[in-house]
Amino acid sequence: MSREQDRMLLMLALNRRQAFSSADKRYLAEILRDTADLVRLPEQELNEMTEGDLLDELSSPWDPVELLAEAEEELSFLERRQIEGVVFGQREYPPQLLELYDPPAVLYLRGQWPAHSCPQVAIVGTRRPSPWAERAAVLLGRGLAGAGIPVVSGLARGIDGAAHRGALQRGGATVAVLGSGIDRIYPPQHALLAARIVEAGGVVVSEYPTGFDPDKLRFPERNRIISGLARTVVICEAPENSGALITAEYALDQGRDVVVHAAGLRGVKGAGARALATDGAATIESAEDILRDWGLERSIATRLASGVAGSAAAGPSSPGCGAPTVVGAERTAERSPGAPSRVAGSAAVGEALALDLMKELHRP
Repeated sequence: MSREQDRMLLMLALNRRQAFSSADKRYLAEILRDTADLVRLPEQELNEMTEGDLLDELSSPWDPVELLAEAEEELSFLERRQIEGVVFGQREYPPQLLELYDPPAVLYLRGQWPAHSCPQVAIVGTRRPSPWAERAAVLLGRGLAGAGIPVVSGLARGIDGAAHRGALQRGGATVAVLGSGIDRIYPPQHALLAARIVEAGGVVVSEYPTGFDPDKLRFPERNRIISGLARTVVICEAPENSGALITAEYALDQGRDVVVHAAGLRGVKGAGARALATDGAATIESAEDILRDWGLERSIATRLASGVAGSAAAGPSSPGCGAPTVVGAERTAERSPGAPSRVAGSAAVGEALALDLMKELHRP
């Protein structure tokens, strides 16, 4: 086994330990040279290096041999299912997440990342939106995709799903961040949507190990990834105490822009968004408002007029965007000037991964 494979096994093993925080996992990965060090690590020393008081509450007794066996099984599963594991510190790790206070130790991916140099917009909101706010999320996702800007959201019902669908309508790249293992699409009704995202050249991503079911604590935790990937976070509609407001809090802590959509400010369902607006969040009505704030409106308008934007293949040509990062069945390959695009070639990869996602929806 190569050193790189051994380090991957070590990270997968650490990541499967629920009691470890992301900081614990990264710290242990720094001080443990290999999986042999993990096997020799006594529980008392482990408790001193981590939040030991949580171990008995959240996890089974410390058994590093069993943990490594689970990691080996998971690695085999990832290879069979064309799921990519990206570890903190690797070149493929999204640089935006390196800025977070608590970045994920491991990311599981299906599909292809938008180019890391490409600014992204997160669109989030309530799972039970008003018809006008849901429509606004679709139009916003469509408008951003038409300008070659990737859309990030959480694959949830309501606003999240609408934003993903809007981006797909224009053939744009969209990123779905899960609050469960990547083999546990939630809600199940969005398995087809997840498959379409991968097939269209986007990516489904999770920090949680395979086999981990959705949990009410994991959804707020994953929100830091949604906001962390984005340059701007749009709250399309959110009542008081909405999970979308947690995303807004993360975004503000991370130094991201937070805006609210004008369509989602009415009534009880818009109370949380109105509070953000009262506190100073700008109000937007379209993708053009975001592009204008970024100083890209004129260049994007020129490209739209010439028919360049509005497709997944156009995305990498957007201002600040390079070739997409292909993960899963293919590794990253930056395209040299004049070379053929990787996007078309990865369509077949996306189709295979999409079919695989649908198979998993129906597995026992």
